[in-house]
Amino acid sequence: AGTGVNPNGDQEGWVAVVPEPSTLLLLTLAGLSTIRRRH
Repeated sequence: AGTGVNPNGDQEGWVAVVPEPSTLLLLTLAGLSTIRRRH
């Protein structure tokens, strides 16, 4: 998170969205199962 100036010259805040660990784990498992299926 932080603050910055947008193209209009206005000050604004922003928040970086980081996926929660369970979402990351689910995507990893889906990717691994896809790779294994091809072999």
